[in-house]
Order: sequence, then C-alpha cells, then structure tokens
Amino acid sequence: MGSTGGNDTSDERMSRQALVANISDLSTSGQPASEILHGEHALTKMKESLREASEVIVCGVASHALVTAIQAMTDEAALNGFTFPWERFVYVTPERTSILANRGESQLGSVVQRWETAQRRMGNCAHHYNQTVIRPIQAGGFEQSSHSGFHMKATKALYLEMTMLVRDLRSKRWRLWDTVGPTKDHGDDVYVTMDERHPAYASACGMVHQLLKESRELTTRQVLCAPLVRERADSVNRTAAAQFAEVASQYWPDLKINTLVPHGTILTNYPTCLPTAICVVRSAHQNQEILLLKKRTAANSTDDLGKLSLLSSRVLEEEVANALGIPLSEGKSAREALDEMWVANYNINGARGPLTVPQSAFIRAAQRELFFSCGLDLTEDRFTFRGCQVIDREETSEQIFFCIFEVVLFRGGNAPAARGTPDELSTALAWNKDKITQVAQESLYDNEHRGRLNRLLVRREGWLRDTIFSQPFSALPDRGAT
Repeated sequence: MGSTGGNDTSDERMSRQALVANISDLSTSGQPASEILHGEHALTKMKESLREASEVIVCGVASHALVTAIQAMTDEAALNGFTFPWERFVYVTPERTSILANRGESQLGSVVQRWETAQRRMGNCAHHYNQTVIRPIQAGGFEQSSHSGFHMKATKALYLEMTMLVRDLRSKRWRLWDTVGPTKDHGDDVYVTMDERHPAYASACGMVHQLLKESRELTTRQVLCAPLVRERADSVNRTAAAQFAEVASQYWPDLKINTLVPHGTILTNYPTCLPTAICVVRSAHQNQEILLLKKRTAANSTDDLGKLSLLSSRVLEEEVANALGIPLSEGKSAREALDEMWVANYNINGARGPLTVPQSAFIRAAQRELFFSCGLDLTEDRFTFRGCQVIDREETSEQIFFCIFEVVLFRGGNAPAARGTPDELSTALAWNKDKITQVAQESLYDNEHRGRLNRLLVRREGWLRDTIFSQPFSALPDRGAT
C-alpha cells in the first residue's frame, strides 16, 4: 500500500513494505492466491468480482477502473432493474480539508481532480443504492441493520492510493485489491490481488480495518438559501451580465444561506432557493457550432434522469468557504458549521450581516463540474459570466438560482489559452463518451432533441438564444499567435 501522508504508523509502514517486497514474487511464485492485473483485464476482473460480492470495503481514492465499474452498475440498476448484490459497501476516503489543501489557486489540481471524481461517482451510487435497496426495506416495516447499506466515510489519513476488500457472495471468502502507486486518471493502474493465504494479506487487511475503525461519516452538503421575492427574481432575470460586473453591490442578489443539506436533497414543502452553477460548453466541429450536453443518469445526477442538460452543479459548502477564504468545518452539524463560517467571515473579511453566496463560489462549482463531466481542469478566466436566471422547480416550493457561464473549448493545441495541450473538444468527448453528447447548436430545439431537454433549456430558450447562442466565438487557433 502507498503513502498515507503524515499519518503513517509503524504497522502501516510494515504493511506497505510487506506488499512491495512480495510484488516481485507474485508473478513468479505460482501462488493461486495472488495475481497482478492491469488494463482491460483488471477492469473485467473487477466488474466480475463486484457483481459476485456481498461486502465491499474501499479505502483511499477509488481508481478509474473501480469508478467505471460502479458507474456501469448504477446505470444498469436505474435503467434495467439490476439489483445491487451487496449487503454492505463502505468507501473510506481522505477528508475534504486534507484534499482541498492541495487545490491550486485558479485550478483544481491533480489531487482534487482524482478525489472529486471518485467521491462524486461513488456518492451518486450510494444515493441510488440507498434509494432502491434500503428505503424499500424500511418502508416495508422491516428493521435495517446499521451495518447494511452504502456508507461514505472520511479518514484523516491522506491516503491517495486504493485498497479494496471484496467478500464473495458464495464462498464467503475475502480478496484484497491494492493499487501499485497512486491511482491515475485514465485507468492504467496496476493491481496486486490476494486472498488470506498470501503472507502479506493479514497486515494489509489489518490496515484497511484500522482506517475503517478511525473513520467517520462523510456527507457532501449543498447550500440552501432563502428564496428571492418574486420582484427580486424578476429583476435578476432581466439584468445583463455587464450590469452585474459593473455594479455588483447593486445587482448581485443577497443569496442568504439558510442551511446545509445532503447533496441531492429536494425539499417539496419548504420554501428555499438552490444555488446552481451552469456551464454552457461551446465548440466547433467541421465548421459547425456545437454544444456539449450531459446525459443525465443515476451515475452522474440525482434528478432529471434521462434528460439532456447543460453541465450543472449545485454549490457545496466547501465552495462557499473557499470563495470567502475561510476554513471549512469538518464533522459539524449544519448549524454549527454555518455559525463557524459566519464568525470566520467576520474575523477574516470583516463582513457583517448574514452569510451569503458570492459569485466566485459558483465559478468553483463550475470548474468542478467541467472536470467531472469533461476531464478538463480550466483556469477561472476561461469561465465567462453570462448572467443569472431564477426558475421555480415544478411541484415544489423550491427556486433554482442559475449562475451561468460560457466555456469555449479550443480545437488543437496552438491557441494562446490552450497552447501545448490536447484538443479540448476531443478530450471532453473521450473522457465521458457515454455521458456527454455533442449537439449542433442550430438543431438543439429540433424535434429530435426538444422532448429530452431539461427545464432550463426549455423554459429559458429565448434568453439562451439571445444571450449566448447568438454570440460569435472562435474555437480555432489564432494563426498569428506565436
């Protein structure tokens, strides 16, 4: 097992040394209890193992292969009625404060990229698992063991590799999977797998259970604000982006934070406002202006499943804290966390009055979403603010406050803002090809697509056409640039 940062114990170091010492022996020892796997073969074996498991415990940062396998199972469960086989699934990952300390000034950075992608996809699976497996059991009047379910947990150990214990449903035997080195973005990880017959198994298994024992619940919380009165909402909808920029104090609304709730929560009877970042991703393909839309599934979204949407992300508590330059409160209730943030905002920024969501928090949410959906970690200056729209969610008391950014993806690696990087459109489509679709801008509202578009695209068609879609842009390199 790999480095856990500054939280190593002697037992952990011994476990890692034992594994490293045995890796070279595994391929030649002929022991049926162990294997070295990589590439597509590793992904296939992992999928088979997960489908035949009764329990799974994952520590560290989930690898690309594991995230891919989990995403496929989640989509299958949502679309085809596939039943998750696990009695218990536990994901133990480094806590947010440890990860966010590695965030770049204007970009996410590689550590945040990998952690955020893994955490979000595992979290979406947990949401769907608990909705489809645990809630029906509880609704039927049956008692549910606290041991069962899909649990997201946080550890203080900055463990950036991945170790997984899988218990086979039939044989009841456990098998350990361990990455060799930190997990990577594109799935070329190497794994050592072993069962209890291998001499390194006991110490590695002991480390997993120690991390699990010392962990606590990890909850991703979104920000909920007080709803804007109708006149203020209408004013926001009419305000141009330039007015927000010129006189922010006059035009930017006070989005007063009321509470923090688990990500994906929709309150049907409680009046609230949900701050959401939108990325209108534009580019060009064969002399045609195109948009990238998200195919909303259980693996990447918590609502509007089956719809096509612009890239969207709810604003999280850490994005507000980061935007205000104040510490994030770990392991606190919503009331305690907001109070600490309010006091810190006064002590650091001298701000009086209620805690509100600044525009820069939306940029951070947009950056997170663009990487999650497209694999692109772009600097803040690539997100052009185009305005805001407030929409009432159907059949609820919830407003949605959309802060909308335009992002143009460059073609080729010679444009000033993209010099030396791969073609950004190709990167985005290859990163998430089953969950992102390319649509010609002029055919967005044709019969082929209109019935699948989500509320923002449909209810703000005129605004989007006038404010963004009609505006010229260039995705091609500047031939005069040097």
